[in-house]
Amino acid sequence: YQRRVHGDNYQPKFNTQQLMIGNRYDNGATGALGVNQQQNQQDIYNLGPKDFSNSENVIECYDLGKVYDLVGRQDKVPALRGVYLSSESEFYPVKRGEFVMIRGPSGGGKTTLLNLIGTIDNSTSGTLKILGETINSRSTDEFLSKLRLSSIGFVFQTFNLLATMTAYENVELPMKILGKLNNKEIKKLSLIHI
Repeated sequence: YQRRVHGDNYQPKFNTQQLMIGNRYDNGATGALGVNQQQNQQDIYNLGPKDFSNSENVIECYDLGKVYDLVGRQDKVPALRGVYLSSESEFYPVKRGEFVMIRGPSGGGKTTLLNLIGTIDNSTSGTLKILGETINSRSTDEFLSKLRLSSIGFVFQTFNLLATMTAYENVELPMKILGKLNNKEIKKLSLIHI
């Protein structure tokens, strides 16, 4: 199930760029294991594939690419070229409920792909769909902000907290911006997640 995610004609400038989508498994986890649950514990490292054929497509892309211009030079650096995650290709879309691994060599385009999927950056070619919504250069900042706020979560290598706020306030902030919870609910959820 490990598959290359770049096109046959891809000729990277500096090194072979590969993105791999790893085996997709149901993690089977439902929370911490209590004493009574240990008898029914599944080996989460040896689960078989789960059928996601009837699940909603969460991430799809067609011929997705990203080329960076070097400031002050005419050179262009291709970071991503010809990425397909679609039912028409051998690299199927990411479905709701799946856990997906992206792996590859340093400089292979993993972070670039994640930045495109997370709507932090725009592609220079191709089509990206998140939850059925087409994301492209015509997508407004307001639309992308709402999509990130309601549907996309980020886990960064560094903590990326706002330095002027406490950890608690940093946890509260997205819930306040979303505006779907009252202050009591926000405080309760913030204490759980801090």
